[in-house]
Amino acid sequence: MFMAVEDEWLAVRRASVAARGVLADILYLIERGKGKGTVQVGDVLLRMIGVSEAEFEAYVAELAACGVIRLADGMIVSDRLERNQRIREIMTANGRKGGRPRKQPETAA
Repeated sequence: MFMAVEDEWLAVRRASVAARGVLADILYLIERGKGKGTVQVGDVLLRMIGVSEAEFEAYVAELAACGVIRLADGMIVSDRLERNQRIREIMTANGRKGGRPRKQPETAA
């Protein structure tokens, strides 16, 4: 399951209980998907969450106002989960190189 971050948790406390439930579903689907911090908005998503399109739009607007998700090109984006994905990719690349990358020596300017 996904981990909540304190700032995100505090921000979402302003949203309605229903919107917080939709957020939990969205974050779970983002984590389970291969979208690297995003999930596509569409009929399948609405059916999975179990809300109408009008309700969904209201909840997403409420959550976007809290700053925990945003809409971009028909996708719901979680900046935190996108950032986590970038970190995972860097760590995976470093692991293939044998672990932690070496610090580059500073050159005198």
